Amino acid sequence: MAPTLLRLQDLDNLLPPASQNFSWELEQPGITVLHFDTLPNLSAQTMLTQFLLFDLWSEKLSRGEIGCPVVVVLDECQRFHFTESSIFSRILREGRKYRFSGWFASQWISDKGTVEALSQAALQAYFYPGNDRVNALAKQLAHGTRPAADYRTLLRSLRVGEFLYTDPHGTPIINCVPRGEERVCAQ
Repeated sequence: MAPTLLRLQDLDNLLPPASQNFSWELEQPGITVLHFDTLPNLSAQTMLTQFLLFDLWSEKLSRGEIGCPVVVVLDECQRFHFTESSIFSRILREGRKYRFSGWFASQWISDKGTVEALSQAALQAYFYPGNDRVNALAKQLAHGTRPAADYRTLLRSLRVGEFLYTDPHGTPIINCVPRGEERVCAQ
């Protein structure tokens, strides 16, 4: 019981008191950062993240076009399951209709269902994955338009601050984050 009570006490510190009306304040532009480092384990962090995203989603849908667009930036998204009914998949599938966007970041995702769900994203940016993951990512990116060997070469050429994405025509592009430069990769 002691570990469970500890988790509940931690959750109590993160949530507003019941007597206080909580609002996401969607009428005003701003940034809200939520991090759950004080929670003792990943299960509690995952549960609370999903709970809060469902709440934010519900509030945004109830307001319709009223209020500011919402952009959720979710780091370490490999911790979450992008199942058909998950809030993460809902944001990817339906978010544009409600001015609700998601930026999902991860070092690496190996769950096939999550990779498939994230393939619905309008833009996918790939940073250098490390030598041990270059081949796997190159195979994943090779959808018949280019061989995996081309993607391996491009991925290995990425320097710090650069990422690879494909334009609407399937052309791989390397973008340089600090300078905002783009260079189109050789076809």
